[in-house]
Amino acid sequence: MLKTIASALVISVALSGAAFAADKAAADAAIAEAKAALSKAGKKGIAWRDTGKMIKKAEKAAEKGDFDAAVKTAGKAKFQGDMAYEQGMEQMTAGNWSYLD
Repeated sequence: MLKTIASALVISVALSGAAFAADKAAADAAIAEAKAALSKAGKKGIAWRDTGKMIKKAEKAAEKGDFDAAVKTAGKAKFQGDMAYEQGMEQMTAGNWSYLD
């Protein structure tokens, strides 16, 4: 649980405290990280419902040149992917093996 809180804090600081204008490279990197987090959860069959939609929204924002929105949306998608994986692992270690079937 402490890891969850720490991860949430890091993400919220990163999203709220971004004092820079994002560029295409930052947007591409954020989208790649979000896709990796979604893939990790997806391999276990525990991805959350809207994470993929959020990644597509980030990609569209990047295509339009709105890199700040792309980075912000991709960051939220990465957070969801990470939290979906962590939730699944916590359920498994709590003895809820059927959660990962």
